[in-house]
Order: sequence, then structure tokens, then C-alpha cells
Amino acid sequence: TPLREEVVERLKDERVLIVGENCGPVARAYGLAKALEVSEFGKRHPSLFPRRREAENPPTLDDDDGPVKAVLFFEDPEDLGEALQVVLDVILTNGDPS
Repeated sequence: TPLREEVVERLKDERVLIVGENCGPVARAYGLAKALEVSEFGKRHPSLFPRRREAENPPTLDDDDGPVKAVLFFEDPEDLGEALQVVLDVILTNGDPS
């Protein structure tokens, strides 16, 4: 497929933000090793979408993988508001909203 042959080849070792409910494992199965779903990224950066109220403690920031190099839309997000906010912040900060 074009996704596997072109996109994955260029982004396989880069941090990629995935939009779509439960699509992170699919992206990683395609070969995008550092793929993160919007919800996973939002938990690592809770200030991006303050409306989210998690019961558990948010994980510590893990930006060792560098900035997000691409945003890929696989399907409709679970929470459109969160997805739009996080994607816009990632784009406007050149992939590094911390």
C-alpha cells in the first residue's frame, strides 16, 4: 500500500502523532515504531488539553524521542475537541509543544 511503501519508509524512526480511536497499535504494526495516539500524547502533555480530567496521575513527560515529525489521520478521533487542540499545538510548535 502507499502508506507502507512511502509514508512508513520516511517516518519509521520518527515520532508520529496518530489521530483515530485505538489506531496506535495499527500504526505500530505498519512499522511506525514511535507512533503515539492523540490521547497518549495528551496524557504526556496534560497542559495541551486541560479539560481532560484523568483519575490516575499523568505520566512524566517523555520527550526523549524528539519532536513530532508528522500527524497522520487514520479515522475519526474519539474526542474531536482534544484531537484538534493537540494537533494544532503540535503543528504550531513545530512538533514540540512542551
